[in-house]
Amino acid sequence: MNIFKQPLFGMSPSDLQELTNKCSIESFFRLLSLHDWFFEYTEDPVVRQKGQEERKLLRLIANKDDTCKQMLQDYSKFIQVISYGGDSKKPKLEDYD
Repeated sequence: MNIFKQPLFGMSPSDLQELTNKCSIESFFRLLSLHDWFFEYTEDPVVRQKGQEERKLLRLIANKDDTCKQMLQDYSKFIQVISYGGDSKKPKLEDYD
């Protein structure tokens, strides 16, 4: 399945394609904050599919840049901790200057 077939994160397919090629730290952090991290818990197949495609896109971008990769790991860890009722500091863009 082509992840660029339909808009994700409210972006056009051409903007998403360009983003994977030239991702700024700021843009990637915004994508992390917009992602539905709990999509796997839905019974709606459309929501689940969109979440899976967004996750693929996040991983694709993260694999092209070490800072983005660290941001994805940190944000994922934060979501995992808070989803189990733990206390964790939410990553901020300033953490990656």
